[in-house]
Amino acid sequence: MHKKRVSLWFPIFWRAVMPHKSVRSMNALNLAAFNGHEQEVQFLLAIKKYDINAADKTRGNPLMWASRNGHNKIHGADVNAHGEYYGNALQAASSGGYDTIVQILLEHGADVNAQVSAQGGFHRSALQAASSRGHDNIVQMLLEHGADVKALESYHGSALQAASSGGHHKIEQMLLDPGADQSVRYRSPFKKLKNFMSRKKYRV
Repeated sequence: MHKKRVSLWFPIFWRAVMPHKSVRSMNALNLAAFNGHEQEVQFLLAIKKYDINAADKTRGNPLMWASRNGHNKIHGADVNAHGEYYGNALQAASSGGYDTIVQILLEHGADVNAQVSAQGGFHRSALQAASSRGHDNIVQMLLEHGADVKALESYHGSALQAASSGGHHKIEQMLLDPGADQSVRYRSPFKKLKNFMSRKKYRV
């Protein structure tokens, strides 16, 4: 009966909090972490039914979901565990603008240059996620911890390009100061595809 009730209300909940993502099923541990219910998280871990680092059908793990929503009370998780959709907890917190959580993750050994897009994330690094969203405080923290300003990914290109596309001029300057490659500032990651399509269009 409990599972039936969950199957009825979960799609409503999911559409309310994640309106741009298709409805998926979320296990109890991830749901508790998503909503910041610390005691429920600890109870579920105590009964040893769930793996705190495992992703469920939402393609996220508890720490990633907690970080994505600004909750910082998840203990015992691998700070570098991949959560697929958002990449990892550091990327999720950086994208969401949660300075405190970013700081906590970095202090606990989060890899500032983790290459997460290969695991399903939209950005290659936390720096690109923060740059594209305009979170300058987080960009500064990541740079201070050795974030690679020249790393590239398929969608935005570099962190500098991500900041430029969003009109985040303060972040542009922050990224240029450590020596970001200005030549990639306006380089489209889809330039080769556009050139190919152009040649095909006008070829007789």
